[in-house]
Amino acid sequence: MFRSRFLMAAFVAAIAALAGPATSQAAFTISASDGLGNSATIADNNIGNSSAGSVSGVSDTNAALNGITTPQILQTPGPVAGEFRVGAFQIGLDVTTNSNITQSGFTTHTHTFVRNTDSVARTLTLTTSNVFILPLNVNMTLLQSLAINNFLDSNGNSLFGATSDSVSSVATANPNLTTTPTLSFNSNGSGTTAPTSFTRTNLFFTVTQEFTITLQAGEGVDFQGSAFVNSIPGDNLLITPAPAGLILAATGLPFLGLLRRRLRRAEPTVAA
Repeated sequence: MFRSRFLMAAFVAAIAALAGPATSQAAFTISASDGLGNSATIADNNIGNSSAGSVSGVSDTNAALNGITTPQILQTPGPVAGEFRVGAFQIGLDVTTNSNITQSGFTTHTHTFVRNTDSVARTLTLTTSNVFILPLNVNMTLLQSLAINNFLDSNGNSLFGATSDSVSSVATANPNLTTTPTLSFNSNGSGTTAPTSFTRTNLFFTVTQEFTITLQAGEGVDFQGSAFVNSIPGDNLLITPAPAGLILAATGLPFLGLLRRRLRRAEPTVAA
């Protein structure tokens, strides 16, 4: 186990040295789309941001790595200087991601305020995406949580009880490793899914949490969501966030094939 950790650390150090600021791919991104041709992607530290349609404010104002922030949207309706806007939607984001070596896991946490400024109901899809590295052939669990803090009417007043607005979320470990059950709310409330298991057989994997937000004309919602990945208790693995550009750099490294072979020899066999 110690040897595999040493090899993993050496691999991460080697790749990180090659993945400089000139690389165009980011490992931690937020994307938003209204289904009407308006979309945007915000990358950590603004590496590789893109947009289409009537999009403004595609910028991460958080200077630190592993965090994406856009200007806060006020509870009272109205424009906000430098706001992140996709079509008719005002979007205020505060998203963080972190790895926990003690618990051998990581969390991506999203706190979002969204308002539909259109005169008709609209639906926004908001997706967090994060690439991570971990040793081969290990058992992991994935779960997600969703909490609705408040639905607001067109005047910025709280809506109590069930509404025609809704927020749902689902988390997925890619490529096609596992997907959590969907959480959905049309009133204030919160929930967490039971852990779903998957076995990782590649160094890189991406965890996404997709939120589907439907709001009536002028209405808004304040919500939080999290996606959690942990190793099976007892594995004590090191899960590492992938630096921007890491995947592109890795494809050209002969060291990767050598590492995979040595990790397979170094890691104990996990019983099914």
